[in-house]
Amino acid sequence: MQRGRKAPGIPPPETSVLVPLDGSEISASILTYAIELAQKFRARLILLNVAGNDQGQMKANDYLGVIGSGLGAKGVHHEVLAQQGDPADEIAAAAERARCELIVMSPHARVDGGVELVGSTADRVIKSSKVPVMLIRPELVRSTLRHWTKPPSFIVGLDGSALAATALEYATSYARRLGSDIVLVRATEKPVTLGGAARYYQSPADVAMEYLKKVAVQVGELGIRTRCEVFSGPAEQELVNAANGEESAIIALCTRGFTGRTGWVLGSVTDRVVRSARHPVLVIPPRAAKEIAR
Repeated sequence: MQRGRKAPGIPPPETSVLVPLDGSEISASILTYAIELAQKFRARLILLNVAGNDQGQMKANDYLGVIGSGLGAKGVHHEVLAQQGDPADEIAAAAERARCELIVMSPHARVDGGVELVGSTADRVIKSSKVPVMLIRPELVRSTLRHWTKPPSFIVGLDGSALAATALEYATSYARRLGSDIVLVRATEKPVTLGGAARYYQSPADVAMEYLKKVAVQVGELGIRTRCEVFSGPAEQELVNAANGEESAIIALCTRGFTGRTGWVLGSVTDRVVRSARHPVLVIPPRAAKEIAR
């Protein structure tokens, strides 16, 4: 591992953000966003390239050295790491060894049976990582960075499950450090017209809003501005709609994943959010959720 130069007079960061780079324009475009995020977190950047052989590793060292020298000239704390092996395995392992708090990468979408899915490397990283993974589509980087003068809002879907609560816990931790607010979202069944005695009972939307307000009070006690939104459409659609209503946003959710023809893949809600969102998506992997639950 090559260590980047420390900016004079500035103590080294205590936390790190890992950015996998494979030499493609797609992965390089994500670096711009990762730099901005690491600076907001006051974190060190770890740039990782995974090669298939010794020759590839030598080229990776040269490639990362060029990028690292540019970051060093800007006073950005960084380290570069060229490894050999399976990309997904090495990304997850490197993040754990360095005690990173976040992996920032492109989903590298692929097509399976005519349906666009999150790429297999991102799938497998999320499956094995103990570290949250932020997925951002490269074509969205410029529009996402345009509003960094205002901290992004964290959009968190709550359905009463332990997984949703875990996503909120991570979002709360990041929001406190970024100065972000949190938008709590819950999707319910479509409302029905109530008549007679039924008018005296709460609708599903009323119950959902009461639940969100109770959670909002707890989050607000941490000094985080919190808003509640209840919708009646599909969960993934409403999360994306809520994010689109913000000047800048990050959608946070957990995923269990499921097993399909090609093995473990992202849960359907997570996959559809990543494919359709105009904002970064913070995915809490199953292993990260288990870690925080201990």
